[in-house]
Amino acid sequence: MTYMSLSQSQWNIEQVGIQTGLGLMDIEMADGRNDGLQRIYVSSEAGNIYEWSYNGNWSSTLVTEGNYAGLINMAIGNGRNDGQNRLYFNEHTAGGRIFEMSWNGTSWIKNLVTTLDAQNSPTSIIVGDGRDDGVGRLYVGGHPWGVTEYTWNGNSWLVDTVLTTSYSESDGEIGNARGDGKNRLYINGDCPIEADYNNIWSDQYIAACAPQVWADAL
Repeated sequence: MTYMSLSQSQWNIEQVGIQTGLGLMDIEMADGRNDGLQRIYVSSEAGNIYEWSYNGNWSSTLVTEGNYAGLINMAIGNGRNDGQNRLYFNEHTAGGRIFEMSWNGTSWIKNLVTTLDAQNSPTSIIVGDGRDDGVGRLYVGGHPWGVTEYTWNGNSWLVDTVLTTSYSESDGEIGNARGDGKNRLYINGDCPIEADYNNIWSDQYIAACAPQVWADAL
C-alpha cells in the first residue's frame, strides 16, 4: 500500500466560524431544512446546536439552546419515514432525553422523543433503514442497556430492542457493509457489533473484545 503525504499547502483550509467559549462536540452535514441545501450542524457541550450555511460567506443560526445535559450526539434523516429530514439529538447523561428538531419553514420546532430510564445514558443516535425494509427509523444506543429502535407510527413512537449488552455502545452507522445489497446496523463500543434484522434482531461481534470496566461502577 502506498501512502501519499499531503502538506497543508495542498489543502485549501478555511475557518467556517467561531463559537466562543464552547467545546464543540458533534458535526453533521445534511439537508436539515428540506429545501435542497446542504448545511453544517454543530453541537456544543454547553447544550446548543448551531446551523452553518454558505452563501458566499459562512453564517450561523441557533437551532436550539436550553438546559441540556452533556449534549454530544446528533443525527439527521427521515426518522418519521415521511420523506422529511429532521435533526435528532441526545443528552449524554443518566436518564438522558432524546429530542427531534423539525424546520417548519420559519423556525425550528422541538419535540421530545423519549426520556430514558434513570440508569441509562445514551451515547449514540442513528437515523436510517436499519431493517432494510425501506422504512426510516431512529436508533439510540448507550450504557448499560444496548440499542433501542424507535418507529413512528403516525401518532407515537413504537419501541423495540435491537440488542442488549453491558458494553459501551458509542457511534454507529447503517449500510451495506457486506456488499450483499442489505442494510445492517453497526455499533462501535468496546468492540464493533453488527445487528441484522430477519423478522427478529440478531447480532454478532465483528472483532473480539473484552467488556470495559466503567469507572462509575467501581
